[in-house]
Amino acid sequence: MTPSERMAAAMSRQIPDRVPVMCQMSIGHMLVQTGFQPSEFWHSAGTFAAGLLRLRSLYGFDGVLVSLHGHRAGWEKDVLGVGRDGAGEHIRWKDGRHTFYPVDDLPVPGPEPEPRPAFSTFDPDGLPERVTHIPVSQGLRFPLDPDRLFEVFDLVAPAVRGRYSFHGEVTSPLDYYLDLFGFEQALAGLVDDGSRAEAVLARLTDGIIPLAQGMVERGVEAVKISSRRIHPEHGLFDRAPNPGRKRQNPGRSRGRSRKRRMSLFSGASDPPEIPPTVPARRRGGRGGRPRQEAW
Repeated sequence: MTPSERMAAAMSRQIPDRVPVMCQMSIGHMLVQTGFQPSEFWHSAGTFAAGLLRLRSLYGFDGVLVSLHGHRAGWEKDVLGVGRDGAGEHIRWKDGRHTFYPVDDLPVPGPEPEPRPAFSTFDPDGLPERVTHIPVSQGLRFPLDPDRLFEVFDLVAPAVRGRYSFHGEVTSPLDYYLDLFGFEQALAGLVDDGSRAEAVLARLTDGIIPLAQGMVERGVEAVKISSRRIHPEHGLFDRAPNPGRKRQNPGRSRGRSRKRRMSLFSGASDPPEIPPTVPARRRGGRGGRPRQEAW
């Protein structure tokens, strides 16, 4: 089996020749192993694509997961000044912001807090039709360039298509919801005004779906989605829309007649029984071990 066939068999609950292995690595680990400048790796689609392919080869993975997309072209033009030391890069932006880019971790935005809307008066219809950023971590957002949403997929695809499994990622509506209001407001809103929370989640879901569709049209074979639910006994999340179920076979890949199957999952249960194998080799280094994605 090729790596692509091996992964496709496992995702279809068939028995592959061995356990397929791939990994969503932390940004810190990727930086340590590739040696790229942290700011360039974060902002440049070309550099990020090169890093993904280098790490697939380094660990012998059966596939590639593109976890960031929508890189903005010309980001360097907004830089006012750069300071570098052994810990990383300190960038001052022309709009007054500043960001620290560690050599072995996620970027750290300046202390300026993002203003948050009041949940109690928030109108879900005021949200944009499509999401405009990726809520990476607390206080860290990755802006999406609407004209280059899928550039990184176009860069990775020629190196993996037909041989390695090709995956994309969208962030869950719940993550966007928590990012929008902050944890305290967001969680209180679920209890105090479930209808409003449900409407916000539905609107966010509609804004995420076009991203998943675009990835499938670029040829990805699976789209990862994270943390769809807080707790299975909470009725709100049983009713909330799931981007993975709203679209099946949503498009064709580059005009080909063969439709691709899109799989969106947050960690499937009841995995197929497949024989164990020797795990992929690892390389040491700062930034932590790569994080294994398990079924």
